[in-house]
Amino acid sequence: MPNKIPKINDDCVMAVVAKAGQISPQVFAGEFLGQLVIKDQKPVATMLMALTEQFCDDEAQACKLVACVGLIWKQIETTMEAEEMNEAWSV
Repeated sequence: MPNKIPKINDDCVMAVVAKAGQISPQVFAGEFLGQLVIKDQKPVATMLMALTEQFCDDEAQACKLVACVGLIWKQIETTMEAEEMNEAWSV
């Protein structure tokens, strides 16, 4: 089975971190959860909420956990979009 997750490149990491750094972790986490629901990824959102209930003692910890997952998710998503764009522009 081939690896479906692309290697994350430095440019995508820096772009996601810069964008996420413009808002608080709480806002980023909330927006990320909302985007999961909109993109029909409710099972992922449900799993994240269950993890926060099991491993986090307070809302601040829960937001940090969700924000960390969101950063990784966004980096993978951004890399995949960049690869698709590179393929589309390659003739």
